[in-house]
This record gives sequence, structure tokens and C-alpha cells, in this order.
Amino acid sequence: MTETTQNDKLQNIFVICTTIVVILFLLAVFFGVKYYHQPKPTETKNYGAFKFIKQDVIWYMNWQRAGNTYKIGLKYTPDETEDIPIVGELNNSFNKKNKIYIAFDPFSGNKSFKYLAHAASELTTQLTGPLGREAVAACTRGEQTDACKERPVVTCDNKELNIIILKEAEPTHIKLSGTCIIIQGKENELLRALEKALYTWFGIIKNPIIPVPPELANE
Repeated sequence: MTETTQNDKLQNIFVICTTIVVILFLLAVFFGVKYYHQPKPTETKNYGAFKFIKQDVIWYMNWQRAGNTYKIGLKYTPDETEDIPIVGELNNSFNKKNKIYIAFDPFSGNKSFKYLAHAASELTTQLTGPLGREAVAACTRGEQTDACKERPVVTCDNKELNIIILKEAEPTHIKLSGTCIIIQGKENELLRALEKALYTWFGIIKNPIIPVPPELANE
């Protein structure tokens, strides 16, 4: 065997080995990326007849009204809101009027405002969509505020109107008073209380029996 033939043979072996190494490297990268980027298992939860599927931080479910199916997304599942007390009673007229005023105090302060605005937005979305009601933005006080200059000012004293008042304060609870609902909670607790009210409204939480805290017993 000549020296040139031997060199060619060694070069061919080198090329073959290099090719094998490159192929093995690419396979390792491909399967490694595929392994580390596998989708996380979908988190699900059942509550009564309803199935909840979590996407990012929102729980979704299907809810039906009048033959239509609505995909509803909320932050909390019903079991995460069950402990929130509901006190008082609503008049039957609350469900007979289509228009509902959603109000909060415009002087609540910047820190409270973001929680109030978030809750008001979610409540409006659910009222005007799945629940088929008309939502009207309102304020509980209107003096010297641009935001409330052209909005109705309402309180629970307006017995002829259906009103939902949002309060960013403790303790967390829902108060029913004739044609008025007060939904109250500190920071994220306000949203949790709101979603308890919505789940009750949707008929998903039925006949909630919650011990009333002493501070709410006389309301």
C-alpha cells in the first residue's frame, strides 16, 4: 500500500468519525430541547357538574344560559371562595330589573383604585356577557371629581335601583341589602369576594352556608 493510499484511507476514516460525532451531537440537541420543552400537564379541577381547566393563572369553565355556552375565566375556583360569608337578603326585584349600577368611592386612593378598577372590569364583563345584564358605571360620591362628573352617583339608599358597590377594605364579605349588594375585601381579597358572588349568581355555589363572623353578625 502506497503512502498516498494510506493517507487517503486515514482521511476517509476521519471524515466518517467526524460525521458520526456531528450527527450524535445534533440528535442530542434535538431530543434534549424536546425533553426540556415538553408542555406542562394541564391542571384541571372538578366542582359539582363543572370542570375547570387552568391556563396560565386563570381557571376556565363552560357555563350555559338560554341555550348559549359561555367560556368563563376567573382567577379563583369555587372551592377557593367558599369560606367568604354572605350576609343579608336581596329583594326579588333585583333579578327582575336588567340594569345594574356598579359603583365605588372615587376617593379610595391610588393603591385601592387598581383593585377596585380590576374588580369593576371583571364584574362588568360577566354581567354584560354570560349574565345578560346592562352594567352602568357609577360612583358612590361625585363631588369635585372629573371621573364622576358625568356618571350617576348612587348608594344603597337608592331603593329603586339595582346597585353593586365595591369596597377595598376588611373584613372580606358580601352584604345583601334589598336591591343593593356590597362586595368587600382588602386588595386581592376583593376579587376573591367578587368571584364568590359570581359563582353564586351562576348557580355553581348553591345554598352557601357560611358561619358569619362576629363583626358581621349585626349588619
